[in-house]
Amino acid sequence: MRHYSVAEQTLAHTLARTLRSRRRELGLSQEAVAHAAGLDRTTYQLMESGRSDRSTNSLLNPRIFTLMALAQALQLPMSALLGEQPRAQQTHTQQTQAQQTTYHAASSPASHSTATNSETLSHLKRIKDQR
Repeated sequence: MRHYSVAEQTLAHTLARTLRSRRRELGLSQEAVAHAAGLDRTTYQLMESGRSDRSTNSLLNPRIFTLMALAQALQLPMSALLGEQPRAQQTHTQQTQAQQTTYHAASSPASHSTATNSETLSHLKRIKDQR
C-alpha cells in the first residue's frame, strides 16, 4: 500500500469536501454533476469521498482536465475546488498579495493569453477530440 504525504492527503480531503458542499449548495445530485462534467456517476461518488479507486483505496488525484470540467459543472473557478477562498473571505494581506501577483503577472507577455475556465475547457475538448 502506498504512503501519501500530508499535502496529498490534505488536497484530496479539501477537494472532496468542496465538491460535496458545492453540489449540495447548488441542489444538484451526484449524477447531475457527473453528467455535466463528463464523468461516470461512480467515479464522481469516489471523488466526493476523496478516493480515486475503491479497490486500492488510493487518494483522489484527478487530472487537470477533470478539475476544469468539475469547476465548470459546479460554477466555480478551478482554484476554489482546491481550497482557495473567494475574495470576500480573504484577509487584507491575502488581497494585497493577490494584487501584487496579478500586477507582476500582468507585466509578463504570458498574461495576454489568459482564458476563462469554459474557454480553456472547450479548447482542451477540441484537442482531445482531434486525437
